[in-house]
Amino acid sequence: MRVDDSIVQKYLNGQEPISYSDCWIYSALGRGHVFETPKPLDREWVTQLCKKLKDQIMNFVPRNIKLVKQLFPSLDDVEKEYTVMLVVGFPDPYDAMVLEHDGKEYMVFDLI
Repeated sequence: MRVDDSIVQKYLNGQEPISYSDCWIYSALGRGHVFETPKPLDREWVTQLCKKLKDQIMNFVPRNIKLVKQLFPSLDDVEKEYTVMLVVGFPDPYDAMVLEHDGKEYMVFDLI
């Protein structure tokens, strides 16, 4: 899987929300533009969570890989097609979701 943490990195680097609030993901829910400015106080927490999630995603191996590959023989190919987006700025209840954009599917996790 690919991990796109560009939005989180902009937030962590102190960039103004305008630099990432116009991303397509905030308009992909069909509810207009849903963006909530994240609080600067959450940066330390988000830094730790982002690091842990990226490590988990990039090093994920199912517990019974042999059985999983028997059940899902194309697992390796499917994993290569997905992008996990680590973001900030979604209001509750949009903590985790799957979105489609330009024919591609994205798993989106809001870290706040």
